[in-house]
Amino acid sequence: MLHIAITLALGALWSALPAASVTPGVTIATCFAPEEDCAAFAVDAIDAGEREILVRAYSLTTGSGILEELVRAAQRGIDVRLIADRTTPCESKSGIDPLARAGASVWIDRGVRIAHAKSMVIEARSR
Repeated sequence: MLHIAITLALGALWSALPAASVTPGVTIATCFAPEEDCAAFAVDAIDAGEREILVRAYSLTTGSGILEELVRAAQRGIDVRLIADRTTPCESKSGIDPLARAGASVWIDRGVRIAHAKSMVIEARSR
């Protein structure tokens, strides 16, 4: 079983953890927009999920493929958990309700207005 930790650093720089701090068998992958197609990157990683997908997202909206893949993952029995900011930029396209209806656990972080985080931890099959 391969564990994948993904950080989607959209428009920001992120320093990687030193190799010595990574648990054996764990892969850490990053994606930076606009240089890379982070939506496709995330969709592929979510599709590889087998047991658990943990998501911390500033917003989760329809149309990028990420929400739709998370819904499919929840529907196929993967334990999908989301922590979202209490303020999202696109309430009309919010993916929180569809994800909850698919069986995912959803928590709203009411501690801060906007954390602006974008990260996932995915327990995935080896490729």
